[in-house]
Amino acid sequence: MFKQIGAIALVAIIGFSFAACSDGDDIDSSNRNWRISKLTLYTVANGVARSVYGEIKYNWIHYTSDTNYEYESTSTTRIYHYTRNGQTSVSTRKGTASEYPTTYTERTTYDSVSGLPLNQIKINKFTNTGVTNTTKISYTIQLLSDSGAVKIYKHYVNAYIENNVSQDVSTQPYYEYKIKNKKTLEEKYFRSDGVLNFTYTYTYPDDVGIRAILPDYMLRSSSSSTRNSYQKAQIISDPEKELVIRNREFVSHNNVLIQQYDITYKKIYY
Repeated sequence: MFKQIGAIALVAIIGFSFAACSDGDDIDSSNRNWRISKLTLYTVANGVARSVYGEIKYNWIHYTSDTNYEYESTSTTRIYHYTRNGQTSVSTRKGTASEYPTTYTERTTYDSVSGLPLNQIKINKFTNTGVTNTTKISYTIQLLSDSGAVKIYKHYVNAYIENNVSQDVSTQPYYEYKIKNKKTLEEKYFRSDGVLNFTYTYTYPDDVGIRAILPDYMLRSSSSSTRNSYQKAQIISDPEKELVIRNREFVSHNNVLIQQYDITYKKIYY
């Protein structure tokens, strides 16, 4: 499966919006200066959150809108650097020489109407061998339904070139996105034969405090042939000092906890 939004690759897997707002340009309106500063991941065993197993820290260098920003994130094994300028984003990832001896760069161009990726260039250089792999991907965005503010798009690969060699795209999966004002409400992932593999649905949290501070914060529920799950979120800190939101994911049929992470936000002034 392709990582479709390279600039938020770290957080895409857990289904939350890393920025407080998704439209507009002024950081002083709608609490736009709340920025994620840390992501804390927990081990979960037998439905119980145990110990912290990972932490990612964020350093915001620049932010004026969700299409104009720059930040870095670091973990114990990797350093990421992200920039977004209009309809183009660039992300780089550097790993430690011993465990992850690579430097990875991804450049993505987005469609101005849907907000979905149009083109990607991915360069992966192995620092221990000097070998470089380059992948170029082009996407087609097809409007399937238009109900005014809500639109459904089909998003699929139309060209895949690896190290200057064109690859067969007939076996590639594709996505369908339900989008309202460039915010994803639903994401469906299909196999190349058209069989639906999973569905993600994004909704606002029940916690009124979260909605008041981060009006665009959303949770993700998932549905697949193997498992259905949903997320819950709550504030576990004093927002006057810093905002910490605990996200927990549960199996739908028995409400067993399967994932937990804390997202720490701080007010950033530029």
